[in-house]
Amino acid sequence: MVVRTSHQWHDQTVPAVPESVRLVRYTTALALTAFGVIPGSPIADAMLLSVSELVSNAVRHAADRSPAIGVKLTVTGSCLTVAVADTHPSFPSLTGETMGSGLQTIFELASRHSGMVTVEPVPIGNGKTIFVSFPYG
Repeated sequence: MVVRTSHQWHDQTVPAVPESVRLVRYTTALALTAFGVIPGSPIADAMLLSVSELVSNAVRHAADRSPAIGVKLTVTGSCLTVAVADTHPSFPSLTGETMGSGLQTIFELASRHSGMVTVEPVPIGNGKTIFVSFPYG
């Protein structure tokens, strides 16, 4: 039996370097297991691929203006969300042929699992947060 509170989260800030992709994937896998998500389940795999792609994109495209990347994983009610934030002022293209392959993969995963992808500016200063949410529970 898995017992969950109505709101669980895992927060971390990592340097914008390639090694952070593997670290975040590992710590996200641990957090998902702690939240009661079954390792190797479709939702766990979708979340791990999403967080890997988002952190990889932040390292590749934002590291010159964002030395750190914020990652937050939350379970709220029936929603599992990962949020990846950087301080680079540019926003990714989310439509058509100009969307990168990593984001395209994330959008396909979200569509397949009835999820959602959104981008919002950070509340203070420059930058953005990309959210990927999946129904869960």
